Amino acid sequence: MSYHHDIYWVKIGEDVQPKMLMVMGLKNDGALSVAWNANVTHYEGCVVDRLIGLRIFNVSSSDLGMYFCTASSKKRMEFGEGIRLHSNSEMASSSDGLFQTYLIIASALSCGMILMVVTIITVFVKTNREKRESDGKQKLYQI
Repeated sequence: MSYHHDIYWVKIGEDVQPKMLMVMGLKNDGALSVAWNANVTHYEGCVVDRLIGLRIFNVSSSDLGMYFCTASSKKRMEFGEGIRLHSNSEMASSSDGLFQTYLIIASALSCGMILMVVTIITVFVKTNREKRESDGKQKLYQI
């Protein structure tokens, strides 16, 4: 986002209703100028490595959602890619699902391997038995 536009931070939560959090810009000397803040004790604008950011203090579950940085220029809004803020428990539940998928695949592969080994042993034993029986019949005929 360019420094010469008004910068807006917008949050889209579970209710999918966009919520304006902050409007800011830069002064001529490069200092951040906050024009409006929905909650001064909870949100703070910042500039880090020439990027305009949003700090959230005392993050809670109500803060989870997508955050977008937008810039207005000549009655046009330009949206950034957005950043998703999620909890560790959301990540744990998604990784638990992935682990369960891997566990199911590993179990299926293990069962397949066991079945293959049992089949090989069965064919080997049956082939040996038939070979011995045919060898025994040949010896009876030779006597």
